[in-house]
This record gives sequence, C-alpha cells and structure tokens, in this order.
Amino acid sequence: MAATETKTRGRCPDTAYDVEPLALSLTPKRILLVRVDRIGDMLITTPALRALRRAYQDARIDLVASDLNRAVVADNPHIDQLWRLPLRRHWEWPWLLLRLRSRKYQVAVDLNTGHSRTSGMLVHYCGARDRVGFEKQRRKGVDRYYNHSVPLAPEGHHVEQQLRMARALGAGDLDPRLEFVVPENARRDVERRFGPRAGVDRVGIFVGNAKKVHSRWPIEKFTALTRALSELPNLEILILAGPSDEPLVAAFDRLRGPRCKPVVSNSLAQTAALLETCRLFVTSSSGPMHLAAAVGTATLSILAGSTYRGWRPLGAEHSAVRSSDDGVDVRSVPVDAVVKEARRLLRA
Repeated sequence: MAATETKTRGRCPDTAYDVEPLALSLTPKRILLVRVDRIGDMLITTPALRALRRAYQDARIDLVASDLNRAVVADNPHIDQLWRLPLRRHWEWPWLLLRLRSRKYQVAVDLNTGHSRTSGMLVHYCGARDRVGFEKQRRKGVDRYYNHSVPLAPEGHHVEQQLRMARALGAGDLDPRLEFVVPENARRDVERRFGPRAGVDRVGIFVGNAKKVHSRWPIEKFTALTRALSELPNLEILILAGPSDEPLVAAFDRLRGPRCKPVVSNSLAQTAALLETCRLFVTSSSGPMHLAAAVGTATLSILAGSTYRGWRPLGAEHSAVRSSDDGVDVRSVPVDAVVKEARRLLRA
C-alpha cells in the first residue's frame, strides 16, 4: 500500500526553530564550519550557510568539506575558503589541523547531525574557543568535543535541524531553499550535447544508488514507469545514473531512442545542468533528489516513512509517493501510483 503526497511544505514551521541562542564568548569574526559526509548532506546544509552569511556579513566563514561533498560548495558564494579533508589520506590530517589552527578561528561548528568522530575532532582541535555541535544522544562520547551543543528537533526534517543550528548561532533569516551554483561551462556543455528540443517537455529519472537495495525503487519499476511516460505526447525522458550505477542503465537498452536517452555522468555540475533542463525529476531518496531541488526543478520522490519525514524536498512544487514502511523501504510502491502522480504534475 502506498500513500500519495501531492504537496510538501513550502517553509518549515517557526516552531521548528525554537532553540535558545548560544552564549558565545564574543561576536565571531572568524567562523569555521565542518561537514565531511555525503553530497545530499551538504546540499541540505546550504540554507544554513546562507543564513549564517546573512547574519555575519563582515565575518570570515570557512568550511571544511571532504572529497565526497566538496563539489556541492565549490562555487558557493557564502563561503570565504573551502578546506579539503582527504578522507582516505589520514596522514595528511595533522597538516590540515595545523593550517586550521593558524587561522585562529573563534567559533567552530560541527554541522553533522550524526555521530562523526572525524568532524568532532576537527572542531575540537582547530583551536576555537567556542566549539559547537548537535547533541549526540546515542553516543555521548562525541559530545566531549564541544563546549556548546544544540538539541535536535524530534522527528525534524534535516533542513530544519541545520537551520536550528543557524538560529542558535544568531541567524534570523531562515529560508529553507537549497542552493547550488551551476557553472556556466556546464550549462554550455549540456546545451551542446543534450539541449532540449523546442516544444518538448523533459522528465529526468534517476535510477541510481545501486547498493541501497531497500531505499531504491526496483529497476523493473523504473522501466515500467518509463514505458508509461513514453506514451505521453511531446515528452522526452533522460535516464540519469552515476558511473557505479551503469549496470542498472542496461535495463533501458530496449527503450533507447529519440524519446529516451540514458546519461551516465560523473560530474555534479553536469548533472545539475541537466536537471535544470527538466520539467520534472523522478527519483528515490538520493543526492540528485536534493540537487534537483537546489536548481529549482520540481521533484517526484519515491520515499518511505523515515526518508519522507527527514529528507523530502521542501516546497509546494515538490511531491512524493510514500510506501507504507515506516523506515526506508520503498520497494512496495506500485508503478501506477507514481505514473498517476507524474501525469498530474506534468498537467499542472
């Protein structure tokens, strides 16, 4: 059984940000932020980056990112300097810490809502007087890295959690829209290679996350969805996947043609530029789901209870079809429910 959601919230409720301001030692002029996990996690952090920049326009705001997620913020206008943490080159970490300490940050903030000892240690040892993190209720040992903590909102959306942190740090403009700057060279490349045809709408379908069997809609259902949408007039479909998901794309070999084009991309900028050309983007819970929202493309997400509550794109232009599972399993969502909702969105 699946429940269809035709609208999500345009903004988070104000009560989501009911958090006491932190008693920092001084008004910071040098702020270090740390987020070293995945692409989707960094994308849902971008509203907090914007809110902090608006609150501290004269401050220096730097960010430590990892090899996995730094492309999200490579051109972000709210960051002064982007530091890179090489996740698999541990012997380089002391050198990074020495460079961070030399900047004499006054406030360091761990933006990870989970239990990352790596980001906690970076915050703890960077030399900042005020060290801030979320309360880590299931692993108390991580809390020792901070001298200030911000409580997580129970069952809160992850964008809300990030904006709670921004509010606790003194930000007031809490706009939940995600943000990604698409490089102009990526736009030109997509226009040259995949430019949409005049008078033809485009739907993007992301079939990736091959290793996440439970949270990824089955490939045979994606192919059935593609067949159904191919029957609509004046519509073309892009099947999107990353390099590790290329075996999944083989399922669409019989559907290839002028109206169905598989695209395997290893560039976040290229994927973002492709998503900009789509009227609608259909996906399970994934990094590209957040990327589509960040570039302003309407999404139809296939989610379960947990991923809907915490990760769905926010905004009236976004929709979701949910499974009855309260966790992450979306395999039971029927094709007909997704087809019906996609047709409704395309008619709107």
